[in-house]
Amino acid sequence: MSGSSLLGAVAIGTTIGLVGRLVLPGPKAASVWLTIALGVAAAHLGTIGVGLIGVEPDAWVTRSVAQVCLAVPVVVLTVVAAGRVLPQEGAARKVNRATGGTSRTMSRES
Repeated sequence: MSGSSLLGAVAIGTTIGLVGRLVLPGPKAASVWLTIALGVAAAHLGTIGVGLIGVEPDAWVTRSVAQVCLAVPVVVLTVVAAGRVLPQEGAARKVNRATGGTSRTMSRES
């Protein structure tokens, strides 16, 4: 893996991570750094995958397409999945709001 492919993966992963946060509507539970890090990691995996199937290292178009094709779904799935509330968490939050408690779980008094 050459230096240009590493820099390309960082640039594409960072761009996809930032754009993914801006494009998807609603509140985001995933942090900016998480989406950027996962975008960069997925772009690196795209570079590695292209190298494993035998594409020439100088084929920057193929490498870039593979990076984008892996980074976009990873970032989108991360942002969407991080924003979901599990049924158990939702029930605990409703109970806490109703009682005015600050903890996420109900405590038993003995």
